[in-house]
Amino acid sequence: MRKGEIKGRLDDALVAAWNVRQRLVYAAAPVALKQRLRANAHLRNAYRGHRCFILGNGPSLAQQDLTALAGEHTFVVNQFIRHPQAAVIDPTFYVMIDAKVEQGVWGTAFLEDIERQLPKVQVFATAAGRQYFDDRRVLTGHTVHTIHPELNFHFGFGGSCAPTGPMPCATNVTKAAFFLAAYLGFNPIYLLGIDGNGLIAQGNTHFYGRDASATTQAQFESDLMAMSMGLRGWRAIAAWSEQQGIDVFYANPAGIIEAFPRVRLEDVVSVVELPRCG
Repeated sequence: MRKGEIKGRLDDALVAAWNVRQRLVYAAAPVALKQRLRANAHLRNAYRGHRCFILGNGPSLAQQDLTALAGEHTFVVNQFIRHPQAAVIDPTFYVMIDAKVEQGVWGTAFLEDIERQLPKVQVFATAAGRQYFDDRRVLTGHTVHTIHPELNFHFGFGGSCAPTGPMPCATNVTKAAFFLAAYLGFNPIYLLGIDGNGLIAQGNTHFYGRDASATTQAQFESDLMAMSMGLRGWRAIAAWSEQQGIDVFYANPAGIIEAFPRVRLEDVVSVVELPRCG
């Protein structure tokens, strides 16, 4: 067995132990939170037989014409509202789990832009994020679903991935969007703007610019390990999806993720979706 694979399996074991801890913590969570999460049960298979597109915010999005996604079911995340074609796409779902939301790091301007430009979008946010919306009186006219992404996905993941309780993925919003899409019954699922190489790529880390770089070698090493685990996580999701009978495709012209079959976005959207039976 290769050294990298040995380390990966050790990481999986540590992540599994962390998930046990998080489930124990959730057992003592407030009743109000559990009620809000159980309310998500009505979303199960609500979009069965339809395809969807999950858009990360990687720099590759700047290389694609996304206007063809208007009328499609789309998931967008975090700062996607900054994309010049956001209103044209009119996404179906908006997922935000980053602590920068409730900590006010990103402010409220981007939330007000969502409120104004995307009046129909349904929002998925953490309980803390939802409280921030309420306190700032933003997104008051939108449907906001509470989610609790406190677990991390890994090879051999056991338990539920449903948003009716603690769900994956605590550290990656596009992975959280993926599991929401799977729960809603979408199949196939197409991934865009999830490049996987933002830490080491030259130029921007997002379509709208570059995040601050690591300032110390120790921080850079930590970020590299996180990137490696993130890529491994997509490989684990690919294996899980195959077991679940969910077709996942990578419609990204520039990313480095090789866990899914690659397709060209223009080829996909040129084929009109037909409802599936069963």
